[in-house]
Amino acid sequence: MSNLKLVHELIRLTELQVEAARNLDGDRLTQLNGQRADRTFELHVQLQEGIADDERDALAEQVGVLRAMEIRLEKVAGAVSDVLDAARPPRRVATYGRRGRMG
Repeated sequence: MSNLKLVHELIRLTELQVEAARNLDGDRLTQLNGQRADRTFELHVQLQEGIADDERDALAEQVGVLRAMEIRLEKVAGAVSDVLDAARPPRRVATYGRRGRMG
């Protein structure tokens, strides 16, 4: 697979990750994380061989799109985390102890 096709695949997977995060679909997000890690590794290995001149500009443009999607994923994941933190009950609930004091 070419560098450009791998970046397109990473964009697609990142879009799916955003959707899974919004839907609180942890299983799907875990699956997509694995796929995305595999494609990222594959791209890293391929980039060691260099970038063809004819794909350099298109690749730079698509890497910008990928970075924007990654920022979007980061924001959605942060928002989901904030919502879950707010919904989670406090770790220690104040109750009356043996001596009648709150503790």
